[in-house]
Amino acid sequence: MPTPGSGPHKMITGRDLEQLTRQAVQAAERGDWGVVQDCYRQRGEMLGRFSTTADHARTLVALDAVVTDRLVLARAAIQQVLADLTRVRRRSRTLAAAAVRSYGVGEQVDHLT
Repeated sequence: MPTPGSGPHKMITGRDLEQLTRQAVQAAERGDWGVVQDCYRQRGEMLGRFSTTADHARTLVALDAVVTDRLVLARAAIQQVLADLTRVRRRSRTLAAAAVRSYGVGEQVDHLT
């Protein structure tokens, strides 16, 4: 992915920071968290060499809020999947234990799955 402001003599602008942050938003919407992380790493490096205006800072903060919202949604979805998986595992164990009790220890219960 090309880095805004990465040319040998290119001045970093607020637009470069905004473009990089918009790339992070798009990646967050796709769930491509590695790209999001890379965009923020690059942006952090750029911010170390550039002072932004108040307007650009407000835009960056608003875009950061979008990324944060996506992250919170992704985290909630993952937590829900993990909770569902835990319930399925518990139910499977309960059914397996019942099958062993019903069919006796050591008998095959493969036909139940």
